[in-house]
Amino acid sequence: MAESIEEQQERVIPEPAAAGLLDATLALVSELRALAHDHLRLATLEVKHACESLVWMIAAGVVAAILAVTAWLGLSAAAVLALSRWDVPPDLGILIVVGLNLAGVAACYLIIRHKSNALYFSGTVRSLKQAKAVLRSTVAAES
Repeated sequence: MAESIEEQQERVIPEPAAAGLLDATLALVSELRALAHDHLRLATLEVKHACESLVWMIAAGVVAAILAVTAWLGLSAAAVLALSRWDVPPDLGILIVVGLNLAGVAACYLIIRHKSNALYFSGTVRSLKQAKAVLRSTVAAES
């Protein structure tokens, strides 16, 4: 049976655009909400994983530091024993090893003090001060 003109128009012309637009907008909002939820969930899992990794790294660092100190004490004791084989009294050998350790501490302190100047971001501060001066002169010229 042949379709009437009205039936053909209903088949060809969709429902009013407003209803379709509303449905599409609601679907888009729902998809965006789900996408945002997925991204936040992923970020949460990555932060959790990063925190767990950081804890393991700190724990491994502490254990490594303890082992390094133990090894250093062993090397210091071996140095004292080596000095005692050369007829250096043990108490003087201990003082020599302690003195060498303190010299190492002093050298590390000097390196740290010298390198700490780079922590002030002097180039960035200088650049920001210049930008501030330019901005003030521009504002003063406009007034």
